[in-house]
Amino acid sequence: MARQIEYPCVYWRSGCTEKVTLDLKTKHESACPYNQYRCPLIKVPVVNCSWTGNLQNLKKHLTEVHKEWTHEYKGSFVTGLVDIKPSRRYCYIILAYGEIFYRYFSVKNDNLYGVLQHIGPKENAAKFRYKVTFDNKNDTGSITICHVARNFEESMDEIRETGRCVKLHFDVVKSFVNLKNNLKFQMEIFRNESK
Repeated sequence: MARQIEYPCVYWRSGCTEKVTLDLKTKHESACPYNQYRCPLIKVPVVNCSWTGNLQNLKKHLTEVHKEWTHEYKGSFVTGLVDIKPSRRYCYIILAYGEIFYRYFSVKNDNLYGVLQHIGPKENAAKFRYKVTFDNKNDTGSITICHVARNFEESMDEIRETGRCVKLHFDVVKSFVNLKNNLKFQMEIFRNESK
């Protein structure tokens, strides 16, 4: 009987007027446009922003308040990590396909790890893939790695442990670093056609 009763969305105070049965409540609330998101830059110690709001307002917040951390791209683009060294983290917000992504790279245990995390409903992360290409202009080769985007709620430790990210030994990475100790690479975000 309780399963047939319609309940208000948990985000009713934020403006959602939907009423759903218990069977659909969790699914609706995870995709609800009134779902509340924290600013992803709360994870960056030098920023540590505590803003909270819905997804549409998050885009506005990022482009107005954190424009130096946020860039919009279409297709393939060149990006990089400045002054790369062990124990450093590199974070960046990318807007593509009308979606918000968090690009995170870090060096840990002699490996460079990198991931693209989708910010939004969990099921939408699998709709996107990313490709990273490291190319050494000195003809020593190139490396291309492709993965499905992960959801922003997943911890980086979990992503590293499952291997669902870019992972290169730091000695390999050094062969792609320029004289200024910067690592440039090409990145592309594209829709996962199988989803």
